[in-house]
Order: sequence, then C-alpha cells, then structure tokens
Amino acid sequence: MGEGVVVGGFRPGRPKTDKLDAVWLAKLAERGMMQASFVPPQPVRQLRDLTRARTVFTQERTRHKQRVEKLPEDAQIKLSTVVSDLFGVSGRAMLDALIAVQRPPHPRRPRPRPHGQQETGSDRGPHRAVRRPPRPPAARAADHR
Repeated sequence: MGEGVVVGGFRPGRPKTDKLDAVWLAKLAERGMMQASFVPPQPVRQLRDLTRARTVFTQERTRHKQRVEKLPEDAQIKLSTVVSDLFGVSGRAMLDALIAVQRPPHPRRPRPRPHGQQETGSDRGPHRAVRRPPRPPAARAADHR
C-alpha cells in the first residue's frame, strides 16, 4: 500500500502493529499527505538491472573458481602454493595435466614407503640402497692383512 510512496517519519511513542499502520496510512492518503516516490527513467532502470546481473555473474564465476581450486585440495594437491593464479597459463596447464592423468609439469621426488613394507627388485630406483650379499670369511681376512 505504501510501497510506491514516501511516508515521512513514524508514530513515536505508540505501539506498531500492521492494523494500526494500515489505518495510519489510509488517513495520510485521505488527507493527501503522501508524496510519490522517485521512479528513475527507463535507461537508468536498465543500467541498474545490467549492473545487478553483472554482480551476480561475477559472484558465480568466483564460486566456480573456488570449487575448481577445492577439488585438487581434497586429493591433497595444493596448487595455490605453487601457482599464484590457478587460472593463468601455467595454472591451467597443471590442471590440464591433472585432468589428463599425466605427470605434473615439474617431477617430484618419489615418496618413501612406510616401514615394514617389503621392497621388490623391480621397483628399486637409484635412490634406494642395495644390500650386498655377505662376503666369505676368507675375503674378510685378506682385507685385514
């Protein structure tokens, strides 16, 4: 009822209910004490609509970027510490490599095995120490001469 008009002030010291407000607004309208509110011209309203839409799109884009950044972090891959902009050229290259299930652009050192796991000969790399068989007692005695 009073949405398109400006009503000056309020009724101080009296209880505020919807019924009392409706009676008060009806009396103000009856007496011609309500003035019309400002309605901007059509181009200004269109500009405001476009600005609101742009704000919503920017918020949506940010939300999607945060979701993309969170996916690798759930797999214990923190790309934001390596790349300043995850959606820049190198950040996108890393994301593409992860999506294609390739090695990352910068190779990392292999992770050590937990204690107690047996090591097979096929997965020994240059970083692993190789145990030599024990030397016969005669060879050890020759070294001490």
